[in-house]
Amino acid sequence: MWDYVLRPKITLFQAEETPIKLKTMESMTIKLAPVYDTMSDLLVKYDKIDLTLTATDPAAQSCYEAAAFVGRENEIYFTGWDYYADYKQSMIDSEQFYGTVACLPYYMGKVAAYALFSAVSDPQFLQLWIDVEYPVITHDNMDVYEPL
Repeated sequence: MWDYVLRPKITLFQAEETPIKLKTMESMTIKLAPVYDTMSDLLVKYDKIDLTLTATDPAAQSCYEAAAFVGRENEIYFTGWDYYADYKQSMIDSEQFYGTVACLPYYMGKVAAYALFSAVSDPQFLQLWIDVEYPVITHDNMDVYEPL
């Protein structure tokens, strides 16, 4: 079945120093500068960007700001990962903030580390994916979940 599916070209980019823990607004601004700069460079280089997948909600907001600066914010959907209150407000303000996951990246790392430990310690262990129970937040269900 998959042989017959037309797949879009997906290119992944990693911005240096993507923030994991943010303690103050000042540190967030400093740590998000590389994300903004990377997104700005990608917007110049590629004219067909329609979705961003970021490791944190603040990074998604930084990508949005870069796109807004060049007038392309309405062409792209922005997704985050941690569901902060600021991101919920961004979702309320704009349909372009498409969704997030109610899980801090730290906890996702814990789940991945546990799965890796299980795979290494048990030769019979075979798991092709990691199951997580964190909800995906979209415009349809964001009123049900409180931000982290």
